[in-house]
Amino acid sequence: MKTTQVLTSVILAVVAWLAPGRDAHAQGLLQVTFDRDSWPTEEVQRTIVLPAGMTQLQASFGYSGFDSGDFTSKTYALTPLVAYGLTPNITVGATYDPLVQSSTISSFDGTPSETSTDSTLSRGSVFAIARPFNSYDLGLRAAIPFYLDAPTVDVDLRLVGRLSVSLDTVSWFFSAGVIANVYNDYQAMEFEDDPFPTRYVADTYLACQLNSQLSLAPGLGFAFDGDHANGQLYGRAQFAIDHQIDLFGTLGFSFGHDGTNPLLVAGVNVWL
Repeated sequence: MKTTQVLTSVILAVVAWLAPGRDAHAQGLLQVTFDRDSWPTEEVQRTIVLPAGMTQLQASFGYSGFDSGDFTSKTYALTPLVAYGLTPNITVGATYDPLVQSSTISSFDGTPSETSTDSTLSRGSVFAIARPFNSYDLGLRAAIPFYLDAPTVDVDLRLVGRLSVSLDTVSWFFSAGVIANVYNDYQAMEFEDDPFPTRYVADTYLACQLNSQLSLAPGLGFAFDGDHANGQLYGRAQFAIDHQIDLFGTLGFSFGHDGTNPLLVAGVNVWL
C-alpha cells in the first residue's frame, strides 16, 4: 500500500512539474499578444502589431534596375521607418524614401547619348495597423502616402495578417488591398491617361524558421492598375542577432509590361 502511494505521489509530482511547462510552451507558440520582454527572436512567431510601448526603428537600402534597350535606369533608395506599439492591438508609424536615380538614354545605334542623375527627398507615408481581435493575427493597415515635389495624396488600405502553418517553424504573412488617389496637382490638367490610377496590390511570403534566429522565405508581390500588371518574385532572409536587433535581406526580380528587372533590399531592425 505504501509503495502504491509513493508511486502515485511521484507520478502526480512529475505531471504537475511537466504540465505548466507544456502549457507555457503552448501559450508561447500560440500567443498573438506580446509584451516587450516576451517579443520572440523567431520571425514566424512575431505578430503584425508591436507590443504596447515598443518602438521599431528600421533602415533599409534598396536597388532596382530597368532596361528597355534604349533607356536604362538604376534607382537607389535609403528608407528609414519608425513604428510604435500604441496599444496591444494598434501600431502607428511613418516611412520616408530619399531616392537617387541614374538614367541613360541611348541613340538609335545603341550608344549612350545622355546620362542624368536625379535625387529627391519627396516621398513618404504615415500608417497605422489595427488588429481588432486578440485571438487572430489579422488586421487592417491604413496608410497615407504623399509626394511633395508634385503635391499628391493617396489612401492605402490593406488587409494584413499572419497564419501559423506550423507553430514551431512556418508562418504565412500576407497583405492585400487598394491604393486610391485622393488629390494630385494634375487634377486641373487634361490627360488622356490618368497619371495616378487606382492600384490593387498584394504581397505574401512563407517564412520558414531554420533555428531560433534565422528564417528564410519565398515571396511574391503583385500590382495592377487596370491597364498594367507588375509582379515581384523574391527570396528573403531574416537573422535575429538578439531580441533587439535583426538583419534582413531580399533578393529577386520584378516583371511586367516594362520587362524583367533586378531587385535588392538589405536592412536592419532595432527594437526598443
